[in-house]
Amino acid sequence: MEILRCFHQTSLLRLHDIHELTGLNKSRILRTAGTLIKFGFLKLDPATKAYALGPIFLSLAGTLAPAVDRIKRAAQPILEALTAEIGETTMLSTATGEERVVIVRAEPELGLRYGVAVGQRRSLFHGATGTILLAHLGAEIDSAKLWPKIKTFAENTYASPGDFDKAILKARQDGFAISQRGNAFALAVPIFFSGETTALTVVGPLSEMNNDRSQKLRGRLIEASEKIRSAVISLSKDTNP
Repeated sequence: MEILRCFHQTSLLRLHDIHELTGLNKSRILRTAGTLIKFGFLKLDPATKAYALGPIFLSLAGTLAPAVDRIKRAAQPILEALTAEIGETTMLSTATGEERVVIVRAEPELGLRYGVAVGQRRSLFHGATGTILLAHLGAEIDSAKLWPKIKTFAENTYASPGDFDKAILKARQDGFAISQRGNAFALAVPIFFSGETTALTVVGPLSEMNNDRSQKLRGRLIEASEKIRSAVISLSKDTNP
């Protein structure tokens, strides 16, 4: 997994590059890469000795692209309407490995913009978006084993693995997560699709956040999440008669 994650930023990597990015010794990289090549996850150019993602990812992309496209098409106009109403940046994100990636976003014409870009990747271990995705990941999280990563990416938000576990459980029970970083807040709710959970998040200035504002935004996010889910189901029926 560590080797495959290296290809998030570039399409071609040599042995030295992977060693620098992962810290793994070269003999282990060669063994693992050989296994990945065998099963189609990587390919090796014998002339340049550069590795690239293998043919299996083309097959997976062909399978996943229509589903992601439906979510984008369904969510974009709803996010734009929500952003116009509340005057804040909104985004839809999904989990991939230990990261979250933005698949749709909308920014207000006036007011603060937070430079959120489609395709933007962040760690799952910090922020409201990551918390709500982890809360509904459908798998147990070994927080003790992952603690070094959690501590690094969460920027001292949690004092211990136990605190992290409590935050995930609270988000699961409450149905939302909220966080702050610098002068900004983030509030996120889950959207459940068939076999996948995404997070709908609003980001805005911390100076405007209070209990009343939080409740109103949460209500708007829940309404929008239900609209997005219904729109995706409708598009799925249209494309799969």
